[in-house]
Amino acid sequence: MKKQPQAERTDWGALGARAFVGFLFIVSGYSKAAYPPEAFAAALEGYRLFPDAWLMPMAMVVPWVELLAGAYLLMGFNIRRMALLLLAMLGVFELVLMSVIARNIDLASCGCYGAYGPHFTPRQAIVFDLALIVMTIYVLIKSRQPFSLDAWIEKGI
Repeated sequence: MKKQPQAERTDWGALGARAFVGFLFIVSGYSKAAYPPEAFAAALEGYRLFPDAWLMPMAMVVPWVELLAGAYLLMGFNIRRMALLLLAMLGVFELVLMSVIARNIDLASCGCYGAYGPHFTPRQAIVFDLALIVMTIYVLIKSRQPFSLDAWIEKGI
């Protein structure tokens, strides 16, 4: 007697990680995009890493990339691409935060969640971002998820 193929099991951990990381990036992007870009540009200026000419363009673009990538990840649209994009962003965030510590720049807050979000010190943000990197890698490894737009599109519904 032939065995019936076992239905794909839902990996609730990957689904939870995808939802958490996606939602967090939505909140992070929105908390900066909802306010004038000058506020985020001022936070970026505190890092003393970027040329002045880059501050406003970065302050206008980065929040929207975070918000859209987080929304796409949360909905499960292009999971693999969004996870890779967010991993690249998190990697850059980590390098920037480590450079602040290495250069002894005293930042009261990393500016990660805008003026009105949680205020992490650079060291706290590094630890938190490392946890996000681990979760995002897990999402990347388990990118084929049943509760996603990708699965819905793949089924042709």
